[in-house]
Parts: sequence; C-alpha cells; structure tokens
Amino acid sequence: MRTPYETGDYDLVVQIAEREYNDQLAALYAAGSDVFPAQIRRPFDTLVSGEVNFLFDTPWMAFERDPQVRREVARYDWGVSDAQLSTSGEQITLCLPFSEAFVALDGGATLSDLDGAILVQETVAVGTPATDGNARVVGLDFEDGIDRIEVGFTPETVDRLNDVHAAFPGLLRGTVQGEVEDLLVDDVEWIPLSPRPIPIGGDDDPTTPIDVETTLVRNGEDALAFLLPTREGADEDGIERDAADLTTASTAPGSPVVVLVDAETLLADIVRPSLSDSLDAPPEAFARPCRLTTPVPLDVSDEGTIDTLVVTRLEARIANGRIDVTGAFEGNGSAEGAPFDVTGDFRVRVYLEIEDGAIDVRVEMDDPNVDVSFPWYVVLAGIALGAITGGIAGVVLAAVAVVVADAVADGVAKGIAKDVFADRLSDVDDLSIPLGPAAEGFELTELDLTADALAIGGRPVTDASLPVVSSSTRRSLAPGRSIDLDAGTVRSGVFDGADLSWRSGPDGPGLYARSAAVMAPLAGSAFDGLTVVDLEQAEYESTAFRRHLPASRVPTRVQFLGVEFGGTIVVAVQTSENRYAKVRCSQRDGRLRLEYVTYGRPTPQVAIDARSRVTDAVEIESGTESWPVVGCFPSFGFDGGRVGGGLEVENRSAEYTVEEVSYRIVATARTRLLAWPLDGYIWTFDGRTVDGQGTLVHDGNTVTYDVNGSTCVLETERGAGLSGRLSVSVTDDRGITVTDRDRLSYADTRKTGGLPSGAIREANDEITRCLADRHRRFPPDGPGGHWSGGPGSAEPDPLPPWALDEHVQPPAIGGLPATDPGAFERLLDGVIATGDSTTRPTGVDASNAPAKRVDPLRLDPDRLASFRIDPVRSDRPALDERSVRAALERGMVTDPDRM
Repeated sequence: MRTPYETGDYDLVVQIAEREYNDQLAALYAAGSDVFPAQIRRPFDTLVSGEVNFLFDTPWMAFERDPQVRREVARYDWGVSDAQLSTSGEQITLCLPFSEAFVALDGGATLSDLDGAILVQETVAVGTPATDGNARVVGLDFEDGIDRIEVGFTPETVDRLNDVHAAFPGLLRGTVQGEVEDLLVDDVEWIPLSPRPIPIGGDDDPTTPIDVETTLVRNGEDALAFLLPTREGADEDGIERDAADLTTASTAPGSPVVVLVDAETLLADIVRPSLSDSLDAPPEAFARPCRLTTPVPLDVSDEGTIDTLVVTRLEARIANGRIDVTGAFEGNGSAEGAPFDVTGDFRVRVYLEIEDGAIDVRVEMDDPNVDVSFPWYVVLAGIALGAITGGIAGVVLAAVAVVVADAVADGVAKGIAKDVFADRLSDVDDLSIPLGPAAEGFELTELDLTADALAIGGRPVTDASLPVVSSSTRRSLAPGRSIDLDAGTVRSGVFDGADLSWRSGPDGPGLYARSAAVMAPLAGSAFDGLTVVDLEQAEYESTAFRRHLPASRVPTRVQFLGVEFGGTIVVAVQTSENRYAKVRCSQRDGRLRLEYVTYGRPTPQVAIDARSRVTDAVEIESGTESWPVVGCFPSFGFDGGRVGGGLEVENRSAEYTVEEVSYRIVATARTRLLAWPLDGYIWTFDGRTVDGQGTLVHDGNTVTYDVNGSTCVLETERGAGLSGRLSVSVTDDRGITVTDRDRLSYADTRKTGGLPSGAIREANDEITRCLADRHRRFPPDGPGGHWSGGPGSAEPDPLPPWALDEHVQPPAIGGLPATDPGAFERLLDGVIATGDSTTRPTGVDASNAPAKRVDPLRLDPDRLASFRIDPVRSDRPALDERSVRAALERGMVTDPDRM
C-alpha cells in the first residue's frame, strides 16, 4: 500500500484501483455476464441504407482525465480532436471495443471484419434503490441521458468505409452513436460499480455508513474512492470532510483494494465505547478521540483491603504502528489494620496484525508502577510493609491495569476484527463496503496502522475468472518445430492449428506466426501484468512483425557459473482459433524458450433463465420451530498465546406453515454472441417437443405449456410438483447452433417460515471452526509461568480477569453441554459444596499440575471434564457463592492473602 493514507475526515474510505475494475469486467465478459450487451444490430437509412452488426470485445474503463493518451484509444480515428475526448469532474470513460463487425448495405454489398471502439463517458452516480430506502447504489446512470459518446475506427477500417463514400465514416459514426445511446438509455439504464447495494444505518454504529459519496483519485494508481461517513459531521467536533483532500491512491499491485479507517474514528468510535463500558463510565466521561476527562471509580466491593480505587487518567493514542493506552489511578484502604494510600500508572500496547487471512489482535502490557504510602505512625510502628504492599500491588494490578487491557483488546477485536471483517466481508450478501462489480468476498493481504488511519489492503474474491485454455512456464522449440497455443501441443514442421514455429521460413530464421495466427511484439511490457484487454488491443494489423519476427530480435540468454543472463521479449498472439495469448520468448543454444498463457474467449451461447411463482396454495400443516444461532467471538494474542474469545449462542424460533401449491414457470432463452436474425427456437421437456400451446402428461399429472419464441411457460396442477429437464436450441444467421439444458425441480408442497435451511449445519460448522482456530487460554501462572500447587510451591500472582461477556458460552461446562442452562449452576453448586477455595483457570503452560482443574471459560472440552480439591488448601474455609462465582467468571483468586 502507498502512503499517505488520506481519508479527508471521512470515517471509512474504500479505494478500488482502475485495473481491478478492468480485471473484474474482463472476468464478467469472459463468463458471459450481461453487464453490457455483447452485440448491437440495427438498420440505418442515411446517405446509404443497410444494417450494422457489431460484436463487442472485452470492455474496459479509464479513470484518467485524458484517455486519448492511451495506446488503446490513440490507435483509433475518432473524427474529433483529442481535447474533445478529455473528461471533466468525476467522469469515467467506458471503452467498448468491437471486431468482426460488419455492415450489410442494401443491394447486397457487405463490409466485414470492421474494427473500432465506442467511448462512453459518464459521471459516477450514487442512488437509492427503489426497493430499499436504507441503502445506496453506485454506478453509471444512463436513464436520463449520456454525457458523451464517441465512435472510433482503425485507419484500415476508415479506408474501407471511404471506398463506399467519403462521407460514410461520419454517417456511420452518427448512426452508431444514436443506436448506442438508445441502447444505454432504454435497455441498459445502469452499470453497477459495486456488487450489491451498500447498507445505510444510523450514526450510532461506527462500522455502518450513514451515506455514500465517491471521488476519483488520479495520483499514483488511478482509483475510485468510496467515502463512507459513519456519523453526522459537525464543525464543533472538528470535522471538515472534503473529498478534495484525497489526492493520492493507496492501492498497490498486491492490494488493488484498500480500506481506510480514519484514526479518530478507530479511537473515538471503536476503542472509546469499549473502555467506557468496561469502566462502567458514562460516554461523556471521555473526550474525543479517547481521553478520560472525569475520574472514574472502580468497583472494589469484593476487595477487602482496598476501600476506593479511582482511574484518574486514561488516554488511547496511535503511535509506532500500535494503539498505546496509558493511564493513572489512585485509591486508599487498610491492611493489617494500617491505613494506606495507593497511586500508580499503567501502559498497554495493542497490535493489529493479519493471521491466516483475518485481522488478529495482540496485547502487550508493562507492569504498572504502583506506589503505596502509609502514615508516619505506621512506619514508626515497624509494621512489615513489604508483604503488605506486595499484596496491595497485586490487587491493584488485577483491578485496574488488566481490566483496561481487556477492554481495549476486546473492543478492537470485536469492533474491527469481528464486526467489520469476520462478519461483513465473509459473504457478499453482508458486504457494507463496495469491492467492484464481480466481488464475492475479500482476501486480506496487508495491514498498516498510522497516525492518519488504519489501512487494510487486499484483493476481492470473485466467482468469475478469466478462463485459461492452455499455459506453460517453460517450453522449448528446436529449429523446425511448431506449437499450437490453443492446445499446447508441439510437433515437427507446420501442422494444422499451429500458431508459432521457430527458425525455418521464407523470410529467414526467426519466429513465424502460422495458420491464421498473427502476433505483435509488446516492447517494454511486463509479462505478468498483461491483461486480456492489452492483448486484444495490440497492434496486430499495423505491426511489421505480425507474421515474422527475425531471430535477431529475440534476445539470447547465456549461462555462466550456473547463472543465466540475458533478456526476453514479450509477444501478443491472436491464435488460429481467435483466442489471445501472451508469450515471453528468448533463445539459447539455437532453441526457442517460451512461457505463455492462452485465454479463453466468450463463445456463442444460449442460457435458460427459469423463474417461477406460486399460483395457488392450500395450507395443510403449521407449527413452531426453534434453533440456535452460533457466532465465534474473536480472541487476541497475549504473552505468546490466545486470550479471550468464545462462542456467542442465541436461541431463535419462528412459526411455519406447509401448503400444497401449483406453479407457473416462465423460462426465457437468453442468447449471447449470436448473429441476428435467429432461425427460431426449439423447446423440449424431458425429450418431448413443446411448441405453441397445449398440454402433456408427466409423472401422471397434467402440465400446461405455452411456447412463444424465446419464452416457454409451464403450469402445474396443485399438489403435483414438477421434475424434469427443459432444453432449448437456437441457430443464428451464420448457421451456428447452441443448446442449453436446465433441470427443473419443484416440490408439491411449500414450507414458509420456521427453521431456515442449513441453520443447524451452520451452527455446527461455526462451533467446529471456533474450537479449531481460536482456542482460549489464560496467561501462565506466577512469575515463572508455572505453578505446581504442591507443598512449598510459590503462591501464584493474581490472574487477570479475562472475562467473557454475558452472551458468550463455552462448548461444555464440567463435561455438560453449555447450551444446558443449568450446567453452570450445577458446577457452581458442586464447587461450593466441596469447599474448594482454589478452583481457577490454569494456563496451558502449567504442565506440572498434578491433575486437571475446572476451567469454566476455556474452549477446550478436555479441560472442562473434571475439577479437584487442592490438598494444600482444603483446610481453608469454603468461599461463599458470590466469591466462587467471581473467581470462576474472572479467572482469578480473590483472596489478597493468597497472592
């Protein structure tokens, strides 16, 4: 990622690089998406009359103000000045290249293989979906017209059009411009720049935006920035949001998407509420971004030695790539009948890191400085102050410093790691930030925390990807041998389907394009960075090397002391099967060495789009179903292990009904890359042709059908259901026939409400994932990290109160399922009855412990199966229920005398 991280005072900023958009558009196009129609076929009647038929290649976008400086644009004759192609404001340029286009003139003349491109320039728009007022959509809005449309042709195409008439290129441009505008305004209307509507919420949630704005960032990598405020701005809060402050993109090749969380938002809206809740302090006790302004007393009612303890200073700052929390406290009490005052300060460091593709939290804490002072008469009395002050210091540590560490770490872990990334980026349906038109998820690659922002870089995960039909990282061609880049085969001589051959040929030694293949050397191009758009836009027609590249232009590599030296040349190839390949070449010892990738292209196809609705329903059953919803609360790193975390379990129930139903199924055949007019559609259902209107008997039930061209309607009887294979075939004007089949399966009944499909499996999977990935542990006992608990062993220091919140339950308590509401109470009763005053969690490092002990908060079921009475301390009086509950929940010994 590139610094500086600029947010313009917006709480969340998402930057998506232009090349990421183009990669996703190329993948959508290759997968047959209808983001933009693949064809325009329209009649015209100007100086001459006829019909245009344009088949589009891979679309791409340009974010810069002067797209005409790009080779992909400059290669065309636009019929206008370069200045007229410049964009203004927040305009994006959408380029729609076309090839294999043809114009059929009345009278029989045909101009084929026309090449060119259409530029559509439009301002990025933010709108509200008609069906959801609490969301925003971002895209190119054509419903009210288009800012600019230009049509360009290659010089070769212009020459051929001039042969018809000198005015024909201009007339054809005007015709195509009008047809494209009608197509965009009437049919396309909207091209999305985000995969789903972006949810909008109130200003009380720091991870949900209250609005969406956009701006284009044209310094560094060109990028589109989504500006997402999560609270209302006010001058008194020092908020001066300005999109113009975003001048430099932070995206990089390894992180084409960057999410920026403003530093003040991180501290004030995520860390501060957590500290406020943990200290049981009102929100107004903290000033923004995160500074305590009012002393806050802590609850020390369970601590017999300390009477009062007050946090007097607390502040969180971002420094050196981490969150530093510093504070001070004061209090008083009495020990062994002697009054004392206590003061001290503490420092906690919180690190955000990426582990296993997720944001992780690690906490480090310095030992707090504690100063205990006694009145002069106590000193004169010669009381053993050392033992007393040590015990007091231990209590203060547990009650103040570690409480703060727990609050900060849990707040950041839940607010950022869980709420933002674990929940909202795990599934595209839950995305609250945009990631591009084809995004299905987000893969984290890097993280950086600075005084300006928390920057998280990554790559969108998409289902659509560019198909690769053939590739190799190392192939060798001896003189006289050829390679088929579509199939990857190598043979001697020039064979059918061969694309490249080495050395032999009529123009001397070199690299030859064979069959119908052509090539174009790409000087200065990086092989790995070449996209399908780059390959499609290569200068195949005008290059002098489209059929032969002399051997003298292919770099020679030599080996010296086991190390190879020398360069390579990158060549774009349009193969004999009309695919595009990138090839990196060099020669050594007379042989051609090459690395190549051949990409698949969209092919003519038809796809059945079947949609259904219930036309009649009669209820036959109803009731109520209950099920658990399980979530995994993230832990964080502490002292080399994992601390905190656990399971969140919520019980839900809903009423359900079961009905007998009948269906109306409307199947539409959607075609792609077929030349019109089409020579009719042939529909069949389970091998029987259906045409016009009629009925058929299927599985003993009557099905009514109505077929009209590209649409087939099927209707069932109530309670009959329908299961069978529907197929359609269509032939285009070139004689190409394509077929699609779709398995229809509709049950005779319909259930609504009740248990959601897959809910139980999701709960089981979440429990398994949580136990496997984030086992809870406690810091090791004692100064040395171990505590045997045997006779003469050193007493352990108090353990920090790493307490789970009230909604978190472990998978088992005392060997019983945690979902049993009485399990904790029965365990508690058993501990009280035995008088075990030392039942407490034991860290995973306590390998010398003579037996397992109860750990009611650990996630490892083996550690929950039994507990024991400590023989050294069994003669101590039993603790009361309140004390035992506090010990179990806080994970610490509560008696100061035992510290």
